[in-house]
Amino acid sequence: MGMLGRFLRFMFYPLVRPASDAAKMLKTTKESLDALRARRAAIWAEERERRARSIEQALARRADESGDGPGFTEAELERPGEIADDGRRFEVTVALHMLSAEDLASRCDGYRRTKWFGLVLAATMVLSALPVMLLSKTILGLLMLPVLAMGAVYGLATAFRAALLQSQIESRRLHSWRTYLARPDLFRHLVS
Repeated sequence: MGMLGRFLRFMFYPLVRPASDAAKMLKTTKESLDALRARRAAIWAEERERRARSIEQALARRADESGDGPGFTEAELERPGEIADDGRRFEVTVALHMLSAEDLASRCDGYRRTKWFGLVLAATMVLSALPVMLLSKTILGLLMLPVLAMGAVYGLATAFRAALLQSQIESRRLHSWRTYLARPDLFRHLVS
């Protein structure tokens, strides 16, 4: 039996060991996934508490202010996306994020700089693509065209998003991009 046992161990040990290693890996993977789930649940609970505190602070701050208008309801503060009026939704969002007038002005300046960065990037990419298209005689030059086109599209998208956010802060309304595109002074606002 001793020789048969050694032979079987010699033959089947390479098959048994990977199975036991796989079982250990599954156990450690399950433990790490359980730890991640617990951590995620704790983060979500912390976020819910932070949101509740933010709502309470916004309600308290609104109650302390002068009574020149209606205060925010708890339903508005819990679900600001469901408010139909763009101006009211902007006020609720500003109150929830506890932004001051200086914060809004700083963000508006940042969006203006980002808009100009996007426009300059798009113009640079288009101006770089022209000589590549006209003068390139190699395949490498033609392969650069999609890269330059993607850079131009990224610059225009960045400029449009920054201009939309700047417009929302300036008008103090959370209007949609369709409303922004319907502006009569759209081009002037994009390059100002």
